[in-house]
Amino acid sequence: MRKYTISELFNPDEKINVGRATFFVNEEDHTHEFLEMSYIISGKAVQKIAGHSYEVDKGSLLFVNFGQTHSYVCSEPLTYVNILIQPEFISSELIDSDNALDMLAISLFEDFAGEAIHIKPHIHFDGSEVIDVEKTLDDMLSEYDAKQIGYRTALKGLLQYLLVLVFRKFRASDENLSVINHMQRITPEILRYIEDNCFEKLSVSDLAKRCYYNTSYFSRIFKECYGMTLISYIQKKRIDEAVRLLRDTDVSVEEICRRVGYSEKKHFYKKFREITGTTPSAFRKSERVKKDYPLTEQIKKDD
Repeated sequence: MRKYTISELFNPDEKINVGRATFFVNEEDHTHEFLEMSYIISGKAVQKIAGHSYEVDKGSLLFVNFGQTHSYVCSEPLTYVNILIQPEFISSELIDSDNALDMLAISLFEDFAGEAIHIKPHIHFDGSEVIDVEKTLDDMLSEYDAKQIGYRTALKGLLQYLLVLVFRKFRASDENLSVINHMQRITPEILRYIEDNCFEKLSVSDLAKRCYYNTSYFSRIFKECYGMTLISYIQKKRIDEAVRLLRDTDVSVEEICRRVGYSEKKHFYKKFREITGTTPSAFRKSERVKKDYPLTEQIKKDD
């Protein structure tokens, strides 16, 4: 059986590894020398952890403990964020912890002391929870990739916030969960459809029909689930993609404007500034400065 080791997956001076990947291959039984947290961005699979099977799709978060057997079979291409953690990254007192989930609970100190939290290897986020979780993961990926001064501290803080979201979900009462599940009948299929087509023209009435709701009811339920209107959600997804293209490619601003679904450059600039606080050109310039002159390297030069 394959065993993934710390030496092959961690940088020597780091106790955490954060990455995003897409696969359409199956993974046979394997184990790890570290804790793995895996969040599904898109796709579907059956993941098996310690002999128990879990159907996963967008919003699923899995915990794999040290030494547990883990495998999965994909039914659709699987895009996920992996967070690999050595326990001492959270606290030196947790180095010898036998249970990864107990380790996570301890890491939150007294905040959840005495709470009756039912902990499972699999949890599924819905509605506005997905937005919070994915924003936190995006911030973790950015901090890990940029590695600017203080990034380990930032990662620890973001990880703790992610764990707070996890444990809040775990402690939700059965009554609350039933209400949430009733409200969230528009997800995950409709949410995935919106994300797959958010750069094209989307009709609220057509989306409502897909859920067998009238337009006004669909709009109200969507806002209750996600904390924003459908239009605001689509705008955010478009600008998120524009940010990625500005940061990771040399595609022109005009082409990015077209790719993310804006026919008018003026409207694109307005929405970009509303969401990011800056212009596309200024954002790209600042990102290039970060890459060309990392703060940590500048400090070394100054020394």
